Amino acid sequence: MKRLAFFLLCVIVATVMNSCGLINRLASNAHDSYLLTAPYDVIIVPGTPFDSTGVNQIYKARMLWAKWLFDRKIAKNIIFSGSAVRTPYIEGQSMKIMADSMGIPSENTFVESRAEHSSENVDFGIRLARQLGFKKIAVATDPFQSHFIRRFLDACKIKVALVPFPLQMMSLYHKRTVPRIDASDAFVKNFVPIEKRDVAQRD
Repeated sequence: MKRLAFFLLCVIVATVMNSCGLINRLASNAHDSYLLTAPYDVIIVPGTPFDSTGVNQIYKARMLWAKWLFDRKIAKNIIFSGSAVRTPYIEGQSMKIMADSMGIPSENTFVESRAEHSSENVDFGIRLARQLGFKKIAVATDPFQSHFIRRFLDACKIKVALVPFPLQMMSLYHKRTVPRIDASDAFVKNFVPIEKRDVAQRD
């Protein structure tokens, strides 16, 4: 049932994006931009909610893409960005734990743990990258999120590269596995999801 739902979601999203002429543009960006301007001192990988019972497909795809870029020396270092937003796990920290389990050297991975939205992933991630002395920076994510991040980068005139993985990789990543991890170090006690925090602030 989960596989069917995931497949239908991919079909719907692909159909919508294809009608807007975005798939070809994103695929072109994913290949042309990073190949022409690589390697990067660091890539920023935006977080997505971690679930201790099993990672979601977007989480898995972003981790596999980050490892692919690192293994091929397209990225020298990785910043995983994200706070505990919708589950009681700090997204960036859980991704670093996952990266350790995937064989990415710990000294090459860093955590930004405040961001709660895509724009903050980019903003806070860039600030941390510069604090660490990195100059050549890229944002590496899925093609869906990259569309919205591109608009943010353009609107704010932020000059960093954007390297989404090709949409066609989703079906391949769906079949791949990532290690099961103990993310207890990323667990936040007395956690309140962002939806409830937003409601409390409005009341």
